[in-house]
Amino acid sequence: DMGCFKGTMFFNARLFFFALIEIHNFRITKKRKCNKNATKYRDMLRKYVAGGAINLVHKVQLLDAEIMKRTSQNSDKVLQKYKAAIVSATRSGFLQDAALSNYLCAQYCQTNSKLESYHEMYMVKSRDQFLSWGASEVAKSLCERYPNVFSKMKSLRPRRSSSSVHSIGQFSSTSKFQERH
Repeated sequence: DMGCFKGTMFFNARLFFFALIEIHNFRITKKRKCNKNATKYRDMLRKYVAGGAINLVHKVQLLDAEIMKRTSQNSDKVLQKYKAAIVSATRSGFLQDAALSNYLCAQYCQTNSKLESYHEMYMVKSRDQFLSWGASEVAKSLCERYPNVFSKMKSLRPRRSSSSVHSIGQFSSTSKFQERH
């Protein structure tokens, strides 16, 4: 029972991650229950968005893309859902969710021959946003897991400027705020 969490900001985050876990489990097990649960959690978040929770829009868009990619034959529509989630999360300041959206989009592009050329771009964007968010170990892990994407790059700094300064050799991150104080 999640009744005690409903009044907290953690409830919506839990629903989001429960949905992602159920989507992953469905891919592995093909159990309808996983699919049903993922859809239920996504629909709960969608209801909160309809009620004015604009900070959840990107989460619903990402879940839509993840659910659609299982069944949709139209890869352009799935890609548009990912793009919408990325833009929405970035504009709302949810860098971690934008990074996750880019990562999941990169994985989708890698498995879809029509979109394979986009894989590298989304993976690099994911890494850059994880670095900007301060998740240097996640960025390091991406570089290690996808050496074919990142071996061409001389630096591990994000391609665009960010609010963090990143150490190339150690993947450490120090915010400008911390540097000043």
